[in-house]
Amino acid sequence: MNPKELKNRLAQQLKETPPKALEDLTEEKKDEAIQQLLDQMFVEGSEISIEQFSSFRGPLPPPEMLAHYNQIHAGFADALLNDFVEQGKHRRNLEDKAVTGQLKESRRGQVFAFILSVIVIGVGGALIFYNEKLILGLSVIGTNLVTLIGLYLGGKKSQRKDLEDKE
Repeated sequence: MNPKELKNRLAQQLKETPPKALEDLTEEKKDEAIQQLLDQMFVEGSEISIEQFSSFRGPLPPPEMLAHYNQIHAGFADALLNDFVEQGKHRRNLEDKAVTGQLKESRRGQVFAFILSVIVIGVGGALIFYNEKLILGLSVIGTNLVTLIGLYLGGKKSQRKDLEDKE
């Protein structure tokens, strides 16, 4: 790129994204300051060194960088995009398996809790009807019911907290 093209390109970039020192100036003053700066930089016979830094955030680089990757090695951008897509599929598959496993575990816990509760209520009922131990039988049944209610309410509270943490 010849010096004149470089000067025009720099002028355009400085107008689009002016330095902080020029932000408070009017457009006319800003253009004048940019022109003075470029005139000082482009003195006849002087050498100019320009460094450019760019960065990005996110899983994929910007399209210009992907195009540059293809210039370095043909098909590299496609391979990078395919890897990104495959990684996303893999992650979602793992998340599905984790959620399914948690649901099965929860269901199994509910079934065991139900069976245990029926047994405990049966024992409490047997104490009441067959052994005529009314207070003992009612306390066994009552303890079982209080425990079940406490577990249910504790689970709901835990679910609400998890939802709040995710938001």
